[in-house]
Amino acid sequence: AGDEQDFNTPGSGLDGWAREELGVSLAWRTVRTTPEGNPADRDNFDMTSRSYRFAARLNALRRAYFGNFGLDQCDVIDLPAEEVPDVLIFTRGCVADGRVTTIANFDTKEEKAVNAITGWPPGTRLVDIVAETASTQVVVGEGGLVELRLPPLAAYVLAPNGAKPVPPAVTKVIPGHAAVARLPGGGSHKIHVEVRFDRPMKPALAAAARLDGKPGLFGCSGANCASIVAEAHDLADGIHVVEVEEGVEALDGLRTYAAFRSVFTVARKASIISDPSRHSQPGLICHGLTRLCHNAAGADYFRAQTVGGEWSEWRPVKEETLWDAKAGVPVLVQYHAEGSSSYVVGDCVTSAGGRCPTSWHSQMFMRGDWNDWGKKEDGAMRLVGDYTWAAKIDIAGFMRAKFAPDAGWKKAYGAHGDRPLLYNLPDYDNRSKVFDIVPLMSGSEASRRYMVSLGQWSPNEALASGAEFAKELWVGADCTAEAPT
Repeated sequence: AGDEQDFNTPGSGLDGWAREELGVSLAWRTVRTTPEGNPADRDNFDMTSRSYRFAARLNALRRAYFGNFGLDQCDVIDLPAEEVPDVLIFTRGCVADGRVTTIANFDTKEEKAVNAITGWPPGTRLVDIVAETASTQVVVGEGGLVELRLPPLAAYVLAPNGAKPVPPAVTKVIPGHAAVARLPGGGSHKIHVEVRFDRPMKPALAAAARLDGKPGLFGCSGANCASIVAEAHDLADGIHVVEVEEGVEALDGLRTYAAFRSVFTVARKASIISDPSRHSQPGLICHGLTRLCHNAAGADYFRAQTVGGEWSEWRPVKEETLWDAKAGVPVLVQYHAEGSSSYVVGDCVTSAGGRCPTSWHSQMFMRGDWNDWGKKEDGAMRLVGDYTWAAKIDIAGFMRAKFAPDAGWKKAYGAHGDRPLLYNLPDYDNRSKVFDIVPLMSGSEASRRYMVSLGQWSPNEALASGAEFAKELWVGADCTAEAPT
């Protein structure tokens, strides 16, 4: 996720510009999502994932069939006279042997029967070139007739006699991308590192691989070198990088089109880097409120804030740094590691040396219809746990409300209004002017409804947005978050 700013800088997150991550938001990390955990808790740029490999295959097929789109013929779109509701059909190609027919069903629920006249000669066997296995096939009938049935949201790209060859791809990496290798403290430990390809490769592959930038550690596994392995001894705690150079060659003569990169973390002791959902770290404030004792192996920079004050400048991470903490006031530390600044941890120490709750804000107010938006009473909330504020209110029915972290309205949290996300037909299809699809909805209430429908959230849970245009949210007498109907 990004902050939708222009690409003015390299975007490391260290300068606050150029798509700094939204993963720093604790709200996204507190929601329940999948049995495997919240994707916001880890780096998801996995080059072996199904979604990445699918996109890479589409790009490879695009290059194989259309090249660089340098010919006028590339812009010629053939549309059949037949129109099937919710289905897009067109044929396109830069050269005669590179033409493809795309048929896509935009209906989210209904299967569609397609009967369309195309320019393909009768008897031509068309194969879906996107699928890697079990490809759909259809034989062109008289007059160029193509007949098939499309499941909901299915899309076929049909070409004669199957797909053109595409470059080799990595199918698996061990340890998996963003995996955490948890090792016991003390003693010597070995980690098996492996990169697997989808076909036999030339032995030079091993020399093109790096572990933490070091060559010469990998060797071919097996006679055909479809995978390379390294046995890494005593890796330090922190983030480690596996890389393979662009252009490595397979036995079939094709070369990879992009470099491969994956990361994993070694952790003998849990830290904010190995466990980014742990936003509280007892002992972060140390030496009698005079220092910060860091536990962030793999981080290169950090900045800190006494809650209610300003963030410090970014500075290199050391084991300990001077910091003038105040008794009973939380301190937050944000770390930068492996291009990401979404690692945030906090601590709070009382004057007696005990712990107190950590929070992003020094205070929080809940104002709404019941307290005349803070005029009858200020609506101050109580910090009852780490990053958790609470208030007791007496209401009947539904009432509007907002949260604010200060006495005024300079900053407030409310409902992000519903907004349709429309993914319509391309302009070159004449039906784009009348093509009607049910839009996906964005917004805090739309997100709440969606998560409740999946059983991930209870009716009592919701998100609040800090956007300037956020509206009042609804609070029900049963502590529910849905709007009245």
